[in-house]
This record gives sequence, structure tokens and C-alpha cells, in this order.
Amino acid sequence: MSRPAKDLRVNPQANKGECRILDNHIPCNKKSMIRGLCANHYSSINKRNLLDKYGLPARQHIKFRYKLVKKRKKKICGIIENKKVCRNEAQTRGLCRKHYIVCFHNKMLDEFALPPQKNVPTYSVNKECQHGQCRIIELGKICNDRAYYQGVCSNHYLKLFNDNKLKKFTLQKLRVYDIYEPKNQMICRITEDSTPCHQRVIGRGLCQRHYRKFYRNGQLEKFALQTAPKQSVCTVEDENGKCDCTSFSRGLCKFHYLKFYRNGTLEDHAKGWVNRIKNSKIY
Repeated sequence: MSRPAKDLRVNPQANKGECRILDNHIPCNKKSMIRGLCANHYSSINKRNLLDKYGLPARQHIKFRYKLVKKRKKKICGIIENKKVCRNEAQTRGLCRKHYIVCFHNKMLDEFALPPQKNVPTYSVNKECQHGQCRIIELGKICNDRAYYQGVCSNHYLKLFNDNKLKKFTLQKLRVYDIYEPKNQMICRITEDSTPCHQRVIGRGLCQRHYRKFYRNGQLEKFALQTAPKQSVCTVEDENGKCDCTSFSRGLCKFHYLKFYRNGTLEDHAKGWVNRIKNSKIY
């Protein structure tokens, strides 16, 4: 049997923030997401192209929701959005980061932003930046974000890439990698431009980032520790001589492993095998 058709109507008594649909004369009390409708009703009504009938009118273009403060301050964003003044710190051309991006994508910078300063370069290099910090100075302001690619943060990477200035401001020299012996064996053993890496080891003495990098470049054997030797034969020697069975775990065959495990002497017999690996400079 086919399902009965739903009787959808607009609820004139719906509270603010709730769905405004009467589904078979039952009010929907779910939270409104888009145009006064909940997610379920929005998807079903949108498929039938009935949004203009049941939903609230679409919001006006963003240009009509923005206004400028009459007395504009230098360090505060001068945008009024939906009758609310933005108090965020102005970063570029008198606008905060959020409103600058919105105006940039909607081609409204000339209308709402301050005119660009003359005789001030858009981008310059900060020669005193620390390791791992973005080296770009944009309109006289130092960027303190974390470096993403060749000394540039992700935000400036996209801006320089779009302006075809990536090679001019990024670091072009190759990084120098070396090996050092950290006091803690769980710390990565790689130095990058004479700066030690402090990330946690995930395998063979390397962190996740350096392990993937050297694996892709084919330099894993050069910088990583050697793999542990596989004990193919049991290491136990008793009155009957040396055991010739294949090893099961920790250098012991399955018979001796279970025997020492039940007697509580597993650590005593497997201890020599662990020390033998540690002395071979694998850890």
C-alpha cells in the first residue's frame, strides 16, 4: 500500500526558532534551520520546488545588510551587520578578517574598505621571524601564524599563489636533515635545519611526519633505525641441549613460552633476548 499524502500547511502560531510547518495538522516543534524550516521539511519541500510557498522569504543580498559607521576608528572594524556594530580588531584596510573575506569574494572592497595605503608594499619578508613562524609582513603587520609551506602560513600561501608571487616570498633552499641522539628514546631523532624535532616516535625512531616524508623519498633506510632481527629459533638451552623449534614470541617457542608463563618466570627467560636487541643499537 502506498503512503497517504501529507497535508502540509503553514503554522501561523509557530514560535521564533521553530519550524513553521503543520504536518497533518500536527505542529512541528523542531529547530528551524533554513528559511524557517527544519532540515527534514526543508529537504522534502525543496524537492517539490515549494520553498517560496511554505518557507520564509529568502534573505536579501549581503550588500543591503552591510552599512558603515559614521565615525570610523582605525583599530576597530567599521561594518554594521544587521544593525549590530562589529567590534573586532581591524586587520586589513579597516576591516576584520571575517568581513574582509566576505567583501573580497563579493567584490565590495572598494565600497566598504579603506583605500590601500600608498608607498607601502603589500607583502614583505620578516627577517627576524622565528623557526616555524610565517615570514610574511602584510601591509606593515607581522603575521604570527604557524608556517605551512616553505616558511609561509596557509592564508598567505593562497594569497601569494593567486598573485603569482609564491617563488618571490617563500623559502627556496632545501631543508637540511641530520640525526642526533635524544635523551628520551620516544622523541624523534631528526634535526631539521639544525632544529631538533620534539614529536613523539611512531616507528623506527621517527615521528609520523618524518617517517612519511622519508618513506616517500626513498630515504627511510638512511635516517631510520634498523628493523629488529627476527628470532627464527628458540633461544632456550636446557639439559637436553638447545631447542630447535621455531620462535613463537619474545625469542621462545610456543612450548617454552607457555611453560615459563605459567610458572611466572617468563621475564627471567625472555630478558636476555630483549637485552640482546637493545645492545644491537636498534632502540
